[in-house]
Amino acid sequence: MTPERKLKAIKKIFERTYKDKDGYRVTTHMYYNLMGARIDLERDEYVDRICLKTIRDIEKRLGQISNLLEK
Repeated sequence: MTPERKLKAIKKIFERTYKDKDGYRVTTHMYYNLMGARIDLERDEYVDRICLKTIRDIEKRLGQISNLLEK
């Protein structure tokens, strides 16, 4: 895989775009997702279901990026 293709693949993992249930286009940027979860954790001082789901999603996405970089 060429470096250019790796970067495109990483960008696609780092910032995803999809349509929500109402048909709106939603962009999820990994950095902002993590910052939102961190703010919620600091504010509420406990891990709720949404924060945990966000952290697990970011963990999965970082693993995908790591696999791409190892190739």
